[in-house]
Amino acid sequence: MKQNRVVEIKCVVIKHINIKGFIIKYKIVLAIIFILIYGVFFYTNIQEKDKRIELALINQIKTLQTHYDITMDYFIEDAKSIRENITQNNKTIDIFSQAQNANKKQKDILRDKLYKFLLPIYDRIKSRGILQLQFVFKDNISFLRMHKPNKYGDDLTTVRYSYKQANDTKKIMIGFEQGRVSHAFRYVSPFFDTKGNHLGSIEISLSSNALQSKLIAVNKIHSHFLVNKNIFNVKVWKTQDIAIKYIQSIEHKDYMFALTEHSSVDQLKKAENNIIFKLKDKIEQGVSSKKQFALYANYKETVKVIAFLPIKNTQNKVVAYIVSYTNNKNISDINKKNNVLIISIFLIMLIFYYFLYKQLNHKRELEIEVKDKTKELKENEEELKILNENLQLKVREKTEEQNQLLEIFDKGDSVLFKWKNDEHWSVNYVSSSVEKLLGYKVSDFYENKISYEKCIYKDDLNKVMQEVARASQLDTNDYFQHQPYRIKTKDGDIKWVIDYTLIIRDEDNNIIHYIGHINDITDLKNKETQLYKSEKMVSMGEMIGNIAHQWRQPLSIIATGATGMKMQKQFGTLDDKLFFETCDTINNNAQYLSKTIDDFRNFIRGEREKTVFKLSDEIDSFLHLVEGAIKGHYINIVLNLQDDIKIDGYASELTQCFINIFNNAKDALNENKINYKLLFISTSTEKNNVIIKIKDNAGGVPKDIINKIFEPYFTTKHKSQGTGLGLHMTYNLISNGMNGTIEINNVTYEYEEKEYTGAKFVITLPLSQ
Repeated sequence: MKQNRVVEIKCVVIKHINIKGFIIKYKIVLAIIFILIYGVFFYTNIQEKDKRIELALINQIKTLQTHYDITMDYFIEDAKSIRENITQNNKTIDIFSQAQNANKKQKDILRDKLYKFLLPIYDRIKSRGILQLQFVFKDNISFLRMHKPNKYGDDLTTVRYSYKQANDTKKIMIGFEQGRVSHAFRYVSPFFDTKGNHLGSIEISLSSNALQSKLIAVNKIHSHFLVNKNIFNVKVWKTQDIAIKYIQSIEHKDYMFALTEHSSVDQLKKAENNIIFKLKDKIEQGVSSKKQFALYANYKETVKVIAFLPIKNTQNKVVAYIVSYTNNKNISDINKKNNVLIISIFLIMLIFYYFLYKQLNHKRELEIEVKDKTKELKENEEELKILNENLQLKVREKTEEQNQLLEIFDKGDSVLFKWKNDEHWSVNYVSSSVEKLLGYKVSDFYENKISYEKCIYKDDLNKVMQEVARASQLDTNDYFQHQPYRIKTKDGDIKWVIDYTLIIRDEDNNIIHYIGHINDITDLKNKETQLYKSEKMVSMGEMIGNIAHQWRQPLSIIATGATGMKMQKQFGTLDDKLFFETCDTINNNAQYLSKTIDDFRNFIRGEREKTVFKLSDEIDSFLHLVEGAIKGHYINIVLNLQDDIKIDGYASELTQCFINIFNNAKDALNENKINYKLLFISTSTEKNNVIIKIKDNAGGVPKDIINKIFEPYFTTKHKSQGTGLGLHMTYNLISNGMNGTIEINNVTYEYEEKEYTGAKFVITLPLSQ
C-alpha cells in the first residue's frame, strides 16, 4: 500500500512538471507571435502615415506654386497690356526718339513732357501693384523713372542684368531682379520706333509686397519674402536702406526677411521659438537643394506647414524664396488617428491573445487531467467520483473566467463571433456589441432570424467567401485578415469593417469553427476618400494650366480681330463683308472658350449620382479638358469610337479615370523621350459589356512592377511628381463604383506600317439596358 502511494505521488509530480513546462513554452510561443504580428502592423502603419503626410506636404507646395503661377501670369499679361498701350502711342515714341540725340537741357524738357503725359497711366497701374515704370536708352543709361523722376542719367549696365540683355538681344526679359532701390519682378521689353529702330528698353515691375497682397486677398495664403544676402554685396546698396527694408531671416542665416505691411516681427519671433528652431537642419538641407520643399511641426493644438518656393532671377539663379505658413488639420488628424489606431490594435490583440491563451491552455490542462483521471478511474471508482467533482468545479471556474473575458467584447466596440463550419456560417457565439455594429440583437443570430452571411454587402460576399476558402485549404490552424469589406446594418446603413479570423480544427485536422473579431473602419475609409478627392484637386490644378494654354490662341484671335476692325474703322477701310467675317471669327472663338468652361465646370461639379450618359460625349469632354496638355506635349490622338454606346454610371468619375490614365501615358512618353507620341482610344460592345481600350507607344511597363501598378501609393516617379494614388483610385472607381474591371498589359502592334510597343488599359463596364 505504501509502495502504491509513493508511485501515485511520483505520477502527480511528473504531471505537474509537464503542465508547468507546457505553460512556459506556450507563453513564449504566443509572446513571439504577438510581437511579430504587432511589429509588422506597427511598421506598416508608420509607413502609411508617413506617405499620407508626404502627400499633404506635396499638395501644400503645389497649392502655393499654383497660386504663385496664376499671380505671375496675371502680372505678365498686365505688363504686356501696359507695354502695348505705351510703346504703340505715337506721342511716347516721338518723345523717346527725340531724346536719343538731345542735349542735357533738351532731355530735361522731354523727360518732364513724357513724365506728365504718362503720369495718369502710372497712377492707375500703381493701384494694381506695379512698383516701377522706367525708360532706359539702348546704352543702358536711365532716361526716366516714373517712381523717381528726379533720378536719371545713371548707368545700369553693371546693376541691372535685364537691361543689358534686353538691349543687346532685342528680346523681352522677365524675372525677379534686385535694383538700386528694392527687389521686384521685372518685365523689361526693347522699345522700337515706328520704323523699327531700337531706342532702348521699357521696364514694368511688380513689387513682392503686391505679390503677397494678391496671395492674401485672392487666395487667402499668408506668405513672406526671403532674399539672399549676396545681392546686397553691391555698392548700390546703402546700409540704412538694408536696415529699413530687411531684417535677418529666422529661417536661414544666408537670407534677409523683406519687411512689408503684411509682416510681423513679433509673430516671427514666436515662430522661431516654437517652430523654426526644431526644423533648422531640414531647412538648411532644403535651401541647399535650391528646390521647392515643405516641412511641418506641431504647434499648440494644430500642425504648421512651412512651404518654401524658390524664386529665380533673370540669370536663372535662386536668389529668393516665398515662404508660407499654414495650419494643416489634415496632418494633425493623421497623427492623432495613427496614435489611436496603434493603441487600439495593441489592446485588441492583447485581449484576443489572452483569451486564446486561456482557452488553449485550459484545453491542454483538461486533456492531461482527463487522461490521468481516466487511468485512476479503473483503479478506484471512489476516487473517480471525487476527481469528477473537482473537475466540474475547475470547469465552472474556467467558464467564469471565459465569461469575464467575453464580457470585455460585450462592452467594447469590437464584435466577437464564433461560427460553425457549415453552409450559412451558423453562429455559436456572438458578443453583445453586435447590436452597436449591426443593429441586430444577439438572439436574432441564435434563433437563425439572421445569419452573418446575410449581413455582408452582396457585392462583397463572393470576395469574403473566396478568402475563407483559400485560408481553409491550409493544413494548420491559421490566423488571417480579410481585406476590408462592407456590411449592411439592420437599418440599411453600409459600414466598412476589418475582419480577423482564426480557423479552429479538430484532432483530425477538420475545420470545426471559425473565431473572428470584427472592427468598424468606416471613418478610416472616409479618410481615404478624402485623399482621393485631393488627388482630383491635383488633376484640376493641372487642367487649369492646360486650359490657360488652350485659351491663348483664341484670346489672341479675338484681340487681333477686335483691334483690326477698330483700326480699319478709323481709316474707313472696313466693309460689311470683312466686318461680318471678323464678327463670326470672334464669336466662334468665344464659343470655344465657353465650351472649355462648361466642360471644366461639369468635371468639377460632377456629383456621385448614377446617370445614363453617352460614352462618346464623355470622351469628347475628357479630350477637351486635356487639350492643352495634348498640344503642349505634341501627342497624336487616334480615335475609333462606336457612337451609340450608353452607360449607366458616374460620368464625372469615369472622366477622372480617363485623366489618370492619360497623365500616366503622357509622363511615360516624356520620360522615355518618344519623338512621335501616340495615344489610341477605342470603344466597342461585347455581349452586355462596353469595352474601352487605351494604349500608347511609350515602350510598356516593366514586368517586375506591372502587377503592382494598381496598388495604393505605388509609383515609380519622384515623390514630388507622383503620389501613387491615381491608378489605385482608377481601379476602385471602375471595380467598386461602376461594377466593372480594369486590367493592364504590354502590347506590340503596327500602325501606319510601323511597329510600336506600349501599355494597354482595358476597361470593361456593364452596358446600359
